[in-house]
Amino acid sequence: MVAASGHRGHTGDDHRHGIDDDFNLESAILKARLGFITLLAIVLMWVVYPSPRLLAQTITPTPDAAIYPVYEVQFIAPDETLPIYADSNTDSPILGSLYVSDEIQSIGEVKAAGETLWLPVRTMFGDDVSGWINRLYVVQHVDRETFCADEHVLALVEEVREAVRNSDGERLAQTIVPARGLYIGNLYWERHIRLSESEVRDIFTSSTDYDWGEGWYTGPVKGTLPDVIVPMLRRDLLGSDVTTACYDSQDGLMGPGVYGAEDMDSLAFYSMMRPGAPGHEFDWGAWAFGIDYWDGEPTLAYLSSYFWTP
Repeated sequence: MVAASGHRGHTGDDHRHGIDDDFNLESAILKARLGFITLLAIVLMWVVYPSPRLLAQTITPTPDAAIYPVYEVQFIAPDETLPIYADSNTDSPILGSLYVSDEIQSIGEVKAAGETLWLPVRTMFGDDVSGWINRLYVVQHVDRETFCADEHVLALVEEVREAVRNSDGERLAQTIVPARGLYIGNLYWERHIRLSESEVRDIFTSSTDYDWGEGWYTGPVKGTLPDVIVPMLRRDLLGSDVTTACYDSQDGLMGPGVYGAEDMDSLAFYSMMRPGAPGHEFDWGAWAFGIDYWDGEPTLAYLSSYFWTP
């Protein structure tokens, strides 16, 4: 017979509770360790592999990380194509073709090879093609607000006006890309004429006859630059009441960008308009100045006249 005492012995349940308590403690310690390791891993991941958002906030682009502009094909006829070459010469394989108004992403700087200026590009639609195209047949896209805020563009327009005022062909030639020349004509004529750099210099004195084709209201348009073009330039650009506008034709019946050489429908432009005299308000005349940026500087690509039509 076992004598009773004040101390109660451990039962089986008490033993199990002790084991459970020890297990729960070890489990809590293990979970804490795993949580710490997980947190440490996350911190290390942030340090070694920052998120794109964090990168955008902390990494400053270097000068080498240039963003090259988008260009648009122009100065070719609707039934013509602009080849994409594998290398910067016409003897290399043709990888693809572009049509007028096609957009293309530039991927580098212009390269001179022989008499051609080559632009490295990559297609933006359809097959992914990278190669080289002739820079003279594309124009650079530019943000409208940026363009209209660029004082160099307005200075260029005024320089053209002063060249006309002083009959200074040499001064006018300074506003163009020599290799491209200048496209010039009238919105209502069958075609524009491309003038070479030397022809631009001689615009006020040339005796060469040009053919602009049929005019919508005038019939055939033929003659010399001093006889056909220069009088319109002087009449519409030199008056004291001439108004100037950016990306605005100043003609409420037509939208911007319609006064181009060979369907130039998106080239950034300024307009200068001579208002009609009192009582003859519809007898106005205007010129569109098509502008293309070249090496970061605005240049004159085309001059196109237009007027009120019934």
